[in-house]
Amino acid sequence: MKIDCKIMRCNRYSEKGEKLFNNIKKQLIYYNANIEDIIKYNPCFCNSASYNDKREEFFEDLDKCDFSNLLEKYLK
Repeated sequence: MKIDCKIMRCNRYSEKGEKLFNNIKKQLIYYNANIEDIIKYNPCFCNSASYNDKREEFFEDLDKCDFSNLLEKYLK
């Protein structure tokens, strides 16, 4: 299974973090990055994205529409 993850933060300076990272690193394509660059190019790393105006409507429709109609309505 492929999962596209742009940022993963792991405290490799703790024993637990180092062990976790060592257990999964063979399955990753990774590189170390400067935290300032991460924040500069990924503002949602520190702050949540704002809610979309149609968020409430989307979740109401999610309960009553089939998925293909939902995609058609919201991804036009």
